[in-house]
Amino acid sequence: VRPSDREVLRDVRSHLTYGDSGPDEHGFHVLDQFFFPSKRADKENSWQRELKILSDLEFPSPVSLASRVSEILGAASAVTRGLLDNLFVPSTSGSTLRLRPSFAFWEFDYGDRAVSQGDVFATVALVLHALRRGRRGNRSLGQHDHVRRIISPRCFERFNDGVIQASLLRAAYPSELDYSINDGLSEEMHEFLRTVFSQRATEVGEAASEFLIALATRQLRLAPSYLRALSEEFSYADDNEVWRFYWQFIKRRVLNE
Repeated sequence: VRPSDREVLRDVRSHLTYGDSGPDEHGFHVLDQFFFPSKRADKENSWQRELKILSDLEFPSPVSLASRVSEILGAASAVTRGLLDNLFVPSTSGSTLRLRPSFAFWEFDYGDRAVSQGDVFATVALVLHALRRGRRGNRSLGQHDHVRRIISPRCFERFNDGVIQASLLRAAYPSELDYSINDGLSEEMHEFLRTVFSQRATEVGEAASEFLIALATRQLRLAPSYLRALSEEFSYADDNEVWRFYWQFIKRRVLNE
């Protein structure tokens, strides 16, 4: 079972076990359970926002991204039913993002298993969901009146596999990646992104394109001055047409909003 919380689980259990003679007439035996977000507070997920950019008639995307549009649209079909190893765009060198050994949230040897991007994303989504519902002070992601909680930029340094970083970017709510609310946070994230973008041809920057898409879709936000500084430094630094497309979108749409 994978309800959003224990209250939902109790409600489902009470309905399924209720019979002609009252409650608990029928059995309900759980082999395993985990609590998973059933809906997003921000209404749209990051793939829907990515698709909006790629389908923008006033800002046509490169032909090379047509396959990406097909992937996202096809994921909603009853035949495909989601994405598995194409949740995230490849690195700028064209490599698929893969998990390396020693994933902090898995206490088993997965060296001989076929680990998909979906496996990593689901794990990260579960962790963030648990943090949102937690009540452990600064270790909670729960949002309250006059309290904003953000995923620390240092998390992206600690979890330096590109596939884990991409999972954090896609599974988080935009409010949890809104570093524009604080100049110090914007500066810290800006310095991290400078490292990722400048080393996008290496393992250090393998998720650079995912960070760029997050900036374009406003999933990840910086104070305008820091985003403008990144644009001035990196928007002309690559012959990759996808890289140039997203930077042009950021300059024309995000920085001018």
